[in-house]
Formats: sequence, C-alpha cells, structure tokens
Amino acid sequence: MPNYYFSFVVQKNFSGQSRAAEQIIESLNSKYKVIILNQYSFNRKGNKIVSLVQWFVKTFSISPKLFKLLFDYKPILHISIGQEWASILRILWWYFPVVVFKKPRIIISLNGRNFETWQDSSRLKKIFAWILNEAEKVTVVGPSQKSTLLNKFNITREIVVVPNTSDINEIKIEEVLRKFDAKKPIQILFLSLLIESKGFKLYLDSLLYLVENNKIQVPVHAYICGTIAFSKYCKTFNNSESKVENYINETIQKLIYFSKQNKIEFKIEWINGIRGAEKESMFKNTHLFVLPTFFPTESQPLVLLEAMSSGCSIITSNVGEIEYIVGDANSIIYEPNKEKLASVISSLVHERQRMLTIGIENYNRYHKDFSKKSYENKWNQIFNTEI
Repeated sequence: MPNYYFSFVVQKNFSGQSRAAEQIIESLNSKYKVIILNQYSFNRKGNKIVSLVQWFVKTFSISPKLFKLLFDYKPILHISIGQEWASILRILWWYFPVVVFKKPRIIISLNGRNFETWQDSSRLKKIFAWILNEAEKVTVVGPSQKSTLLNKFNITREIVVVPNTSDINEIKIEEVLRKFDAKKPIQILFLSLLIESKGFKLYLDSLLYLVENNKIQVPVHAYICGTIAFSKYCKTFNNSESKVENYINETIQKLIYFSKQNKIEFKIEWINGIRGAEKESMFKNTHLFVLPTFFPTESQPLVLLEAMSSGCSIITSNVGEIEYIVGDANSIIYEPNKEKLASVISSLVHERQRMLTIGIENYNRYHKDFSKKSYENKWNQIFNTEI
C-alpha cells in the first residue's frame, strides 16, 4: 500500500486552505499511512534576518521526508498550493526534483482564486500552469475556478470539482426545528477572521443602523466572533489591532445605548475566536448567519457550509464560489452597503417561519451535496482512481 504525502502551509492564525487540507487527511481511510511535508510562512514581524534564518531551518527540515518520497514505492503526493510568489517558491525548490526524478502520483488542490486575477503575460501564471500540468489531477472547490483553469491556463490534466464540507459535527433535523421555537430570541451570527473586507464592519454598521433607527421589533441576540487579522486589501484600519478593537467596542457601546433609548430587546457580544464545541453550540443555536464578505480572493468559506449544516438562514455576497454553495434560497447582497444589508436583516428577523423554511432547505442542500460522507467518498475515489 502506498504512502500518502501531504504538503500544506502551517499558519499561526486560522487558514481555510490549511484546514481544508487537514479535512482531506481526516477523510481518508485510517489504513493509509500519511506523511506531512509542512510548508512554512515567513514571519514578517520582528528582525528580518532572524526570521529568514528560522524560515530556512524550518523549510529544509522536511528534507529527510523528501528523500523518503524520492525512494518510496508508488507514493501519492497531495499539495495544497497558495497563489502568490512566496507560496510557489516554498514548494518549487523540492517540487522540481520530485517531478524530474520520481514523478509520483500528484494531486494539487486549489482553494483561493488569486490566479483568476493574473495577467496572461505573468511569469507567475506560466510557472503555476507548469506546476499544475505536472500533476495527475487538480481539484478546485467550484465550477468558475475550473472554467478559468481550462480557458485561461490551458490545463491539460483532469480538473475535479470537490467542494469543501463543514468543519463541525452535523446535527439532526429535529435540532433545527427546535431552535426556531417562538419563545427564543433571534440569534444572529457573524463568524470569520476579522479582516475588513470579510465584512465584520459592514455587519456591525448595519446592526447599528437598525437599532439606532428603531427598526427591530423582536428580541435579538447578536454575536460577532473572530480574531483580528489583516490583508493587503484593508483600507480603514491599516494593520492597527487597537484601532479595530476600539471600533468594535465603541460600536457595541452605541448599540447598547440606542437599544436602551429605543426600548429594544437587543444584546450583542464579541467573542475573540471560537472553535470546537463552543463553535458547534453557537451554530446550533443561530437562526441567521451573516457573512457579507467582499474579500477580493474569497472562494468558498467553510463557515457557510457550517451554517448550512446547522440549518441557519444565510445572508452573504456573490463573491467567488459562494452562490454555487448556498443556492437560490438565501439572501445575496451585491455591494457593501449598510442600508441594504440592514434591510435584508430586518426582513428576515421579523419572519421566523421564513427563516425556518430557508434553514431546512439549507440543511437538505448541505446533506445532499456537501456532507462529510460525500466529501469522504469523493476524496477516496480521487486517491484510488488512476488516470
């Protein structure tokens, strides 16, 4: 039986791409032997020389495993690959000799969609296309990614669409029905890294608009869950954690003040990161999940699948592969406008039965197309089927 080698990046903060790779490993039959070839990010904080030395030491620490791969019998190599120069370079130093001297069965997975923005003349695009064409199969999370690879990259290898799955335990339909009991306040949830373009500010601004203008007439308990993070697309907060914290805390205080002024039964809480059983419980009790992300390279957020598996009604955007995942039942916004988002939130929280209907449809859609069992079957088929 062949050994399975998995290469993915080690991230300090949560990474959907890295977590997706871990889920693939978890989906495999336990009889398979898995060997991890870690990819390491460069620490841009602190002394650059020290960071560079640490990066080299960590990166080349996988050399013994690479030698094992080169002399292994019919190994299978899975690579979860990033889409920037740094991501390509941290695998290229060993990918080239592996392809030249060994040529194992290679499966490459793409999660983000940076590659959709590259110019035809880009050197990065040409190297990326070469890497993919040396693989046996390439997996993507949605049809638009597949179309781009076929039409703009001339990928000749088999491209397989394998959507992500939920990262929490799946609940029973009876639990979905129970949480929509009329006696319970409406629970609204935003859960993501607190990156500006992921929509946390838009979410809070929309809630403030509703409460300040007395547009909520039912009991509501809102949550914002996530740790502060930054990307090159941030415009307002400029890598200042204290600025983000001040904004969140000040907005929460305003929400508390106006809810008292307008005699609205409204609570809000910020949870600085949530995982495991606490995360499962949060989704299990949530009626409305809001993720108004306009992150430019957003592809397929795991949290949307978690919301669907928990029978939540969803408000989100049309970015990346999101509409392919959530289907027609949910509310889609097409621009980051707080009044429009507030209007959709208001219409849903005042129609509990409508949210229940959408939640059940999401639950059924998830179990039909995106369940853990379906995910497991797809990956075992990919690994067990040679071209």
